This record gives sequence, structure tokens and C-alpha cells, in this order.
Amino acid sequence: DKILKEILLSEVLIHNDGKYIFAYKYMFYFFTAQYLADKISKPKIRTLISKMASKPHNDNYSNILMFLSYLSKDPIIIESLLNAASLLFPNEQPIQLDDDIHVLNSIYNDMPKLVLNYINVEDARENHLKDKDDVEAQTVKNEEIDDCIDFDDELSIVDKITDSIKLAEIIGQVVKKSYASLEGEDKLNLVENTYLLLLKPLGLLLRFIMKNPEKMANEISKIMKTQPMYDIKDREIVEAYAIAHLSRVCSILTYTFISRVSQFVGSEDLLVTYEKLLKKNNSTAYRLVDAVIKVDHFTKFPIAILRRLNKELEHNPLAKNVLSQTVRKFLYMFEIEDVRYKQQICQEFGIEMLEMRKIEHISKDKKGER
Repeated sequence: DKILKEILLSEVLIHNDGKYIFAYKYMFYFFTAQYLADKISKPKIRTLISKMASKPHNDNYSNILMFLSYLSKDPIIIESLLNAASLLFPNEQPIQLDDDIHVLNSIYNDMPKLVLNYINVEDARENHLKDKDDVEAQTVKNEEIDDCIDFDDELSIVDKITDSIKLAEIIGQVVKKSYASLEGEDKLNLVENTYLLLLKPLGLLLRFIMKNPEKMANEISKIMKTQPMYDIKDREIVEAYAIAHLSRVCSILTYTFISRVSQFVGSEDLLVTYEKLLKKNNSTAYRLVDAVIKVDHFTKFPIAILRRLNKELEHNPLAKNVLSQTVRKFLYMFEIEDVRYKQQICQEFGIEMLEMRKIEHISKDKKGER
């Protein structure tokens, strides 16, 4: 009783409706993972870990596995994750972003240039972190800890895509935590599976759109015609806007999935692994992933790589737009004092830079104030 009182006073546990529950979800995840790590040699525990890895849509399972990857280096964790990855979209080919998207590139109209709006670099970073915090807070807000329930019903496509994303995140945590101690082949397999877990569902979505892009654009135009901002008499203009919207959706979708790969498994310490993957698969998708990782995580801005890739993508407008989005994000997040150099980068990658002098002036003023 004395120990229980101390635990309650420390707010590790709370007493609620006749039950004791953890006050915070992360405590539940940590202590459960600690128990599994202590008992990991037992067959029942190893079976449970494999089962958890196969059901990352269960938030409890996925978060416990993340903590477990920090607490134990037992091979069963990697084996379970790789096995689970092989079972997701087994018949789906990862998108290459080459000839396999020629349908999308054929309808990819001239879209408005990406715009680098007026915003101070420090403000951009703060907004980026705030957005991430808001997403995380919304995820856990007002949640109570449920039992780890098994969901045996057949998963929907959306559930499977969610599984792929969550599993990629877990594998990325394992790689970045243990990259120094991982064998080269294990490291390569883990990083490659992270790529595949995002590029397979992206391929699924883009191929769905490519089955009948005109029909999807027509549905978009129907919605647009109900909006007062569009004159229903200008049918051709509305249809052109619909195609442009569809093109932009595909571009943003592609950038989002590729950025997730960078977020999950990006690290300058894994340069050799990325080089091996590019030798194994030199598709546009892999080259874009490699470029985004180097922009997001490497110390030096890889301008030579970006310029070469931008030139090679001259006839691949969708992929070229994804590369431009990557460069624009960098310009928001990092200061470049040489205005002419920044203008040159924007021009090369199809980015319109607004109120440049005003931006630089305000940025210097703020820097001087500190």
C-alpha cells in the first residue's frame, strides 16, 4: 500500500473508476516495452513482438515497438519488422516516377510557379515546429489508454497505407538509433524497406488516378462549377483549372510521400547506404528521395546534385515540380545571405521570389536586434 501511494502521488498511475491506469500514454508504452525487453528471450514474448509488428495500425503496438527498439537490440525486432514490411502490398510495384507516370506527365499543364513568400527564416522554422507539435498534440488529446485489441477484420486500403507509413517510421527509428552497430546488409535492407513502404502506396494512389485522369478531372470540374468564383459559361477554362488541380494534387502527394522517407530514415551518417541503394535502383523516385534527404539532413546544400537532377527531369514535369518544392522548403528554412545566389536558385528551379529586398531587409533587422 505504501508503494502504491507513492506511485499515485508521483502521478505515474491514477485511480479512475476502480482501476489503476497510467497517467500518460508514453509511460504505458515505455513500461510495457521494458517488460518485453526483459523477457525477450521467451518464445511467447517473441511471438507477441512479431504479432505487434504485423499490426502497426494499432497505436499501442506501434508506439510500444518504437520504445522497444530503443531498449533492446535483439534480432527478433528487425526480423519482425522486415517480415511485416514484406507482407504489405506484396503485389504492388513501387513507383519509379519514370515512364510509369507518362499519363500524368501528358496531362501536366503549365502550373503557376511555386512562390517563395515573404517570411523570415526563423519564423518559418518556428511555424514548422508548431505544425508538428499541433499534429502530435491532436493525436493524443483526450485519449485514454485502451487494451491492445487485435483487429482481425480485413484492412481497407487506407488502413494498409497507414500501416506502411507507421511501419516505415518504426524502421527508421531503429536504423537511426543503431546505425553504427548494424551490419551493412541489415542496414541496407532496413533503409530500402523504408523507401518501399512509402513508394509502394504512392504507386498505388498514382496508378489509381492514371486509370482515368479525365474522369477525375471531370469530377473536380463539377465541384468547381458549383463555386461562385467560376463562371459556368467558361467551360474550357473550368476544365483547364480542373486538370491543373489534379496535376497539383499528384505533385503534392508525391512530395509528401518522398518527404516522409527523408523524415523517417534521413541522416548524413547513412551516406554509404544511400549510395548503395542508388547503384541498385537508379530510378527517378530513388534519386528524388536521395536529393530530398541530402537537402533535409546534410550539412552542405547539395546544389550540384540538384542542378544535375533538375536538368535530367526537363521532360518529367511532375518529378521536376517535386524537386522544386524541395528547394523551396530549404529556402524557407535556411538563410542564404547572397541575394543574387538565392535569386539564381529560384530562377533555375522555377520558383517566383516575392519582395526579395523587403525580406532581406527585415531579416537583417531582426538579426541585428539579437
